[in-house]
Amino acid sequence: MTPPSSSQLDPIPPSIRAAENEVDNAFKRNQLLSIPRPQAEWHFLTAIEQFVTEVLFNVDVQEPIQQLTGLSDEVNNWSKWPMRWLHANCPTGTSFARENRPQLHRAATELLSLGKRYLDYEVAFTYASNGLLTLCLADRRITPSGEIRRDTRWDAYDRIQDMSDRSHDFGQTEVIQAIISSVNPTVRVKDGRFTYDVSPMVFSEIYTQAKRFLDNTFRLPSECTLGGISIRDYRSVTGTLWTLASIHFGARLAACSMGCDHFAHLDSLLIVQKDSLVSRVSQYSDVSLTVVAQIFDLLTFGGAGIKNPDVVLQPLVPLAETTYAIAPNLLINSALERNLLVLLNRSRRGSQDYSRLGDTLEDIHRESIRRAIGTTHLRLWNGNVPGWGSASEIDLAIIDDKSKCCLILELKTSIPPADAREVYDRSVEIDHGMKQIRERRSMAERRRAELDGVLQTQSDYALYFAVAGERYTACGLARSEDVPVVRTPDLMSRLHSRPDLLEFCELVSQMRYLPEEGRDYRAVEVDATIGKWTLEWYGLQLL
Repeated sequence: MTPPSSSQLDPIPPSIRAAENEVDNAFKRNQLLSIPRPQAEWHFLTAIEQFVTEVLFNVDVQEPIQQLTGLSDEVNNWSKWPMRWLHANCPTGTSFARENRPQLHRAATELLSLGKRYLDYEVAFTYASNGLLTLCLADRRITPSGEIRRDTRWDAYDRIQDMSDRSHDFGQTEVIQAIISSVNPTVRVKDGRFTYDVSPMVFSEIYTQAKRFLDNTFRLPSECTLGGISIRDYRSVTGTLWTLASIHFGARLAACSMGCDHFAHLDSLLIVQKDSLVSRVSQYSDVSLTVVAQIFDLLTFGGAGIKNPDVVLQPLVPLAETTYAIAPNLLINSALERNLLVLLNRSRRGSQDYSRLGDTLEDIHRESIRRAIGTTHLRLWNGNVPGWGSASEIDLAIIDDKSKCCLILELKTSIPPADAREVYDRSVEIDHGMKQIRERRSMAERRRAELDGVLQTQSDYALYFAVAGERYTACGLARSEDVPVVRTPDLMSRLHSRPDLLEFCELVSQMRYLPEEGRDYRAVEVDATIGKWTLEWYGLQLL
């Protein structure tokens, strides 16, 4: 978990720190930690695929593949800590075997469950370490309290917007269904195993369709280069890997439908020789062998100098010196561009490039708003206000001459957070944005004429201010009644469908854009028990 800053006193009592240490050590009792790392990782990755497949084949819906996105999101999160534990604590090894050992499969499933529960502890202790929650201990029960625990509207807002953003992803379900249809005729089942054949021509057809979906998930210009890797090459290589993983998963679903025993778990992972995978990806993506190998180094679990690896960010798991394993569902539902930015931000070789990317990301953010509401009567402006000093730069102003209203936005464009520490980091950025908004509002009160001059407005125009987070509000960790924080896609959607800026600004200023508990969602009490300790936490049920 995340310790407090060395410059701060620890706000967590020693008794709870002792409980935290015991929770941290709970995973060591799992049997997988006692076997060689390649074999342990094979069993764990197989358990992930088994879990997803069993759920898909047991959900009571007509199109179970449509459930894949939300399910994979959850499993991706649960897998982070168990893979770190195995990577850091298992004995070293050089080989693995595809084996049917129920005891080890149960251990892997238990480890996945432990990873799920551990996430709640990570969030609670990270927030408490930064003074955002208070933790109390009684009878081995850890009870959190604080404003973010009492008021979950911002957390629900982020989750609802995440679902809305995903619903606009172009054609993922259709692409996967098309892949399954293409690969189905080639699948053969024998003795609980399956094989399939995909010719280069069929792969090319599938990849062409997948590319239309995948290209829509990238925003950075193709010619942009980060960490020595061009976005064009990275998109082609990861798109090829995504397609290979989707084909393998589609073949497995077909095999399960044909009655393959135990959901074909012995072949659930895509196991490929490293040299062969580099060669195939280079051929299919039209990217040189050298560049493919460079990208693979970044995507290899535990590679590129990443201290705390995340298997979702680095999905190529080296089970042997010459062999990669890919768990398809850890890759299929990944945000490929976001993964690259996170990896570069965490690695020494790419962090400087990432830090220089800020202006480009802000320009893309601003342009996305311009495109979304550009066909309406609303005007947009950005630039500097003369005479406003350090508060002069305005990221974006939206002007409605019909209702005589102007909304001044501070844009926050960092990569969406992946864990509790990153959520907290984003909240610091949002808090800074709130301070900037207050400075500009103060200047507008004292020197309104300069603002009206550049915006071509008059003094009777109503002024509103807000922070706009492109893909997050950091769950309201930074919150204030005087500065609203909205998600940009929500803003664009509302103004595109009903371009009345005054109506929108009044809605935002009164916080009526936030979901209402009991109407839009329900906070459900959850006990996260690990060993002898229970954390009283919560989940959100969207209504």
